[in-house]
Amino acid sequence: MVDGKYPRGSEWRKWDLHLHSPASVLNNQFEGSTDTEKWERYVAKLETLVDTPVIGITDYFSIRGYQRLLEYKGQGRLPKIDLILPNVELRILPVTQAEKPINLHFIFSPDVVGAVESMFFQSLDFHYNGNNYKCTRADLIRLGQAFKGSIFDEETLYHEGVNQFKITLDPLKKILDNNKDLARNCLIAVANSNQDGNSGIQGSSLVATRQEIYRFAHVIFSGNPNDVKYFLGKGVDPIDVITTNYGGLKPCVIGSDAHTLDKIGAPDLNRFTWVKADPTFQGVRQLLNEPEARVFIGQTPPSLEQQATRPTRILQEVQLRKRSDAKTDEKWFDEVRVPLNPEMIAIIGNKGSGKSALADVLGLMGNTTRYGEFSFLREERFRDKKANYAKQFEACLKWASGGSETWISLDQNPATDSVEQVKYIPQKYLELICAEIGLGKKSPFYSELEQVIFSHVPSAERLELPTLTDLLEHRGKETNESIGLLIGELWEINKSVIALEDRRAEKHQRTLNSQLEEKRRELTAHEATKPKEMQPPTASAATLEQSQKVATTLEDRRTALKSVEDKIVIAQETLVARVQDQARAEKLLAKLDNFEHYFQTFKKDILADLQTLKLPLADIASVTVTREPVNKLLGELKKARTDIENQLSASFQGSLEQQKREIVAAIVALEAKLDAPQKEYQAYLDLVKIWTARRDAIAGADSVLGSIKNLKKQLAELGCIPRELKTIDRQRARKVLEIYREKSKLRRYYQSYYGEVQKFLSGHELAQNGEFQMTFNVSIAESGFADTFLKMLNQRKTGSFSSTEDGASKLKQLLDDTNFDSALDTLRFVRKVTLMLRRYQGKDVYVPDQLRQDGSIQELYRLVFSLGYVEPRYSLQWDGKGLEQLSPGERGNLLLIFFLLVDKDDRPLIIDQPEENLDNQTIYKTLVPCIKNAKKHRQIVLVTHNPNLAVVCDAEQVIYSHIKKEQSNEVIYESGSLEDPGINQRVIDVLEGTRPAFDKRDDKYLS
Repeated sequence: MVDGKYPRGSEWRKWDLHLHSPASVLNNQFEGSTDTEKWERYVAKLETLVDTPVIGITDYFSIRGYQRLLEYKGQGRLPKIDLILPNVELRILPVTQAEKPINLHFIFSPDVVGAVESMFFQSLDFHYNGNNYKCTRADLIRLGQAFKGSIFDEETLYHEGVNQFKITLDPLKKILDNNKDLARNCLIAVANSNQDGNSGIQGSSLVATRQEIYRFAHVIFSGNPNDVKYFLGKGVDPIDVITTNYGGLKPCVIGSDAHTLDKIGAPDLNRFTWVKADPTFQGVRQLLNEPEARVFIGQTPPSLEQQATRPTRILQEVQLRKRSDAKTDEKWFDEVRVPLNPEMIAIIGNKGSGKSALADVLGLMGNTTRYGEFSFLREERFRDKKANYAKQFEACLKWASGGSETWISLDQNPATDSVEQVKYIPQKYLELICAEIGLGKKSPFYSELEQVIFSHVPSAERLELPTLTDLLEHRGKETNESIGLLIGELWEINKSVIALEDRRAEKHQRTLNSQLEEKRRELTAHEATKPKEMQPPTASAATLEQSQKVATTLEDRRTALKSVEDKIVIAQETLVARVQDQARAEKLLAKLDNFEHYFQTFKKDILADLQTLKLPLADIASVTVTREPVNKLLGELKKARTDIENQLSASFQGSLEQQKREIVAAIVALEAKLDAPQKEYQAYLDLVKIWTARRDAIAGADSVLGSIKNLKKQLAELGCIPRELKTIDRQRARKVLEIYREKSKLRRYYQSYYGEVQKFLSGHELAQNGEFQMTFNVSIAESGFADTFLKMLNQRKTGSFSSTEDGASKLKQLLDDTNFDSALDTLRFVRKVTLMLRRYQGKDVYVPDQLRQDGSIQELYRLVFSLGYVEPRYSLQWDGKGLEQLSPGERGNLLLIFFLLVDKDDRPLIIDQPEENLDNQTIYKTLVPCIKNAKKHRQIVLVTHNPNLAVVCDAEQVIYSHIKKEQSNEVIYESGSLEDPGINQRVIDVLEGTRPAFDKRDDKYLS
């Protein structure tokens, strides 16, 4: 449902408020041999003005031309002209008679025409020859006779009378002061120069009264661009000077000042006056409230030019209806049609009246991705599955570009692959993203900022990529690969650090001491098992000689066995080395294969770039891989390995293993030739040999793992670990700085895109406003470290980060004290965390003991040192405070300003109650200027209950929503402009709390 003649609200229209008629007594050059013919030709010419719905019919000291034209209008003529206004042109008395007078225009509402006739003209105080007169048209005719004589006709005599009589300013003021209704229905204009009227104030010697005349006038008749800027406070004098001296800013308008038919509809230089208002006198008065935004002098207002170039970005009308298969008797949105203004639309109404419902419908039809945050079209309300209202109603959205109508059920969400045609910010969504700022780059808030930044990246620099994230990933691909390689190197360093820390741990030292003590006990126990000493047996000389020969031969065999066994040990060690060398050679060949594969992939990857740049690959990179030396060496290693394996094989003729078996067999045969005493003695010698070997094994050597000497060596080396750890910590620190250096390269990509936004802000008038205090840059910032780090630790264990609250507090303080935009500060942070993990209350602590049961020390170190938690990020500050320091309301305000001021997206922007959590002063000083700026280049739809947003932002259209629950929940939308009396009353009732409440507050403010 739509009430009013102009439901789309204030729209740009051509107006001509200074148009003379055949009734003008001065400079009347309208064609025609008779008065009737003049008027017929005049009216016919006006009927060609198909795009000028408002005209001001101008006469000197008269409204006769206006009244005559109304008669034609009453006969059905002039159908394209909506409003005809009487414009009474008067002359202000100059300082000297030789000087031209100043022209003043009084444009009256048709509602007070009777008062103009009966009150205004009769009250005029004329000045002639030093005397003041109150006179009528008849008096002016008599005055003309004094100059021309009685032989002239009445019009000529009236003409001469008009030329002689002038008006003084003070009596004019008194007339309007004494007639408030007349004053409220009158617009006073002063001609500023001769080019914009018969006489202008510029060049006049009325210096003393010029300021008074400017203060008296509402508008300036001038099309001079310098005048337009000056009276809007943008010229040589600042705005406060204009306001103080002239009583406020003044809009400039021009008219054709037509005294001939050919000038009607053809102002000089095609400088049309465009007015954005209803073609009503209330619309005329609205110019005074918005002297800049409501008037444009030129060929076409910029906003209309923009709208003509983007019809697919302008919502023209929304319709709702009950589906033909609906089962409910309730009306709700049955047969609703709301036309939409292309600039700013304010949706107002009391709570539960259907305001957000309309916004949700617009978002739904515009394929918003934020339908999950709808406030009305959600399951708890209109989409309740039990009542199922949404399924029984459908909507259709019309765009300025036209196209076929598509009706969509209100229970149907946009398809995932549909193009988002509007940007919708539901109230719930705004609250959500402002609360999740701590998620850093993963937060919706940060995502919104990136979209706005991307809108400033020139198309050529977007590389045909759809989002800023994609663009940054593309530009940073090689850098991220370098970071990946550095993290791989860091992994190996961390392994060495972990090994050293394991050895330095007190538990490891206790283990070594326990093992050494055990070995010493083992040695003591072994000493007690030493075979009892036995003397060589005695025998006859012949027996002794025979035994001696056998023993000598036996000893030689044993020496030979020892030699073979030593060779076998060497062969085994050599075999291990050859196997390892063979594995290295085979791994090297595999690496060469991978390298070649990588290079082939690299060539494919850069092929398109090379072809585009017309560069030969050979001029840039070439790779030669020769496997022959490796294959030759691998063959030699395999042969050597086979030879050694043969020497260790018992089945290979002449092998060391075969030699060993033969010697052992010979020894057994020789031992069999000994007599019993000799056998017993030989057995004793074998026991001593075994015992000695075992003792030597326990005592060991430095290289024998687990021996006494080896354990002593390990304990001695513990003192060197701090020095070794310090050395490898330095290596790790250098690797951290290398990683940070690569991340700094990524930052430069961010800066190049942020620079476009900074350039925009630096040149934007509003962005330089002291109220905004907005700074924007790129920094390397931390995100998410605390949560991930603390989840790896068991805070019930002893350590610097023990205790859930205390540990988290310490870490937060550490993070807060760190400037992650500095490489050295970041390194200091890493070192502090490492030190706190290793030391607690002045004592060394073992890091793995602080981990959760399933925790990994390698993963912990990977987190700390790989710097995955620091990334380039766009940093936005408001009044010197970072995003994290702002309240949710302040963040919401900042994000809205970013959308309104910085975002170059020209899709319709729909916001549901942006004023939530904001005070009126903040809304007025920051949000209002941005909304007024944004509506110049994109359609804005606001659901609001704040007068600052609807009225101070000068909404072009107000949609008043209310629901008649007693009539089957019928939702009604009334729409129109702020100057529409009906809509104006709705605004007062809903936003101001009724007229009496507003007046009472107004009285208090002024008292």
